Amino acid sequence: MIDEIFDRNYREARQQLNAAALRLVASLAESFRALHRIQFAAPWSRPEPRPRKPEWRRVA
Repeated sequence: MIDEIFDRNYREARQQLNAAALRLVASLAESFRALHRIQFAAPWSRPEPRPRKPEWRRVA
């Protein structure tokens, strides 16, 4: 009986621990995604637009 109670408590605690670990990893992943967006959305990393070639109109 004591073993069953211990096992049930152990499994419940283990489930809670796993859920907390998953939440931690998910929040870290979201933080890294935000840092990634910030790093690669920096204005100095954007390529400068190329000037357009002038369009010559044909005179017929």
